[in-house]
Amino acid sequence: MKKIWILIFVISVQTAFAQQLPLLSQYSFNKYVFNPAAAGNEDRFEILTGYRSQWTGFNGAPQTASFTAHGPLGGGSCIGGDAYSDELGATSELGFHLTYAYQVQVSNDVRWAFGLQAGAVQYSVDGTLLTTYEPNDQVVPLNMTNALIADATFGTYLFSEKFFAGASVQHLAGSSILFSNDFPKDQVGLLDRHLVLLGGIKLDAGEKLAVEPSFMLRAVTGAPLQIDFSSRLIYDGKYWFGLTYRTRAAWIAMIGLDISDHFVLGYAFDYATTELQSFSDGTHEIILGWKFNKKQRSNIFI
Repeated sequence: MKKIWILIFVISVQTAFAQQLPLLSQYSFNKYVFNPAAAGNEDRFEILTGYRSQWTGFNGAPQTASFTAHGPLGGGSCIGGDAYSDELGATSELGFHLTYAYQVQVSNDVRWAFGLQAGAVQYSVDGTLLTTYEPNDQVVPLNMTNALIADATFGTYLFSEKFFAGASVQHLAGSSILFSNDFPKDQVGLLDRHLVLLGGIKLDAGEKLAVEPSFMLRAVTGAPLQIDFSSRLIYDGKYWFGLTYRTRAAWIAMIGLDISDHFVLGYAFDYATTELQSFSDGTHEIILGWKFNKKQRSNIFI
């Protein structure tokens, strides 16, 4: 198991942490995770907690826990915050951010929002969990070492009850990842900027049925372009089932329901289309949400 963690660790460092955002499958459930301008988009406060166990059965596989809260203040202003923990073998990541977003009504049904998010990310490597073939290997730290980095994201989001489209740039500063203690300086990486595009449309398919096709694109230097193509079938506005294809990665099945007017629950299962599926039992992701304090929409026109 330690040899596997060494391999994961070396790859992640020497590729300059190319994929630095926690991976979540239910993006249509919580768009705020990927775009701060989506704060308050349902005119009420939302608190969502999630847990993702990736590649179940594979030692050292990623484990992600997340918490988000956002909602409208009135007059077009919205606020939000998030915190997450992402673990991969001997490496871990902790992040927290605060958000301010402003919405402008461009027509009776359509609003355009802009959001700025700021916070910090801490990367950690526990060298005591790693064993090297050569004593005093300079690539691997001997003890726990950390890097704390300022972080920011900007996003824009156009939406109505029938569609949504957004773009965000995460890790705006492109900061260097400078570890403390005995980590070798020539192994320093960068917090690369990530471009995230997402969009979708809701189509009526019957008296109580709707279909919502959507996509999310993630792009970062040093890693292949990845796109999620999704479709959700929604019944009575309360129950949904969806399928997603993630390019070069997985097929994903999703199911969810509104437990009441205030509580929602979502579950996703990822089946990898790569060789990793031979070593795991798939990926499980669950989200539980609380929605409250509905606000009257502000009619502020450009």
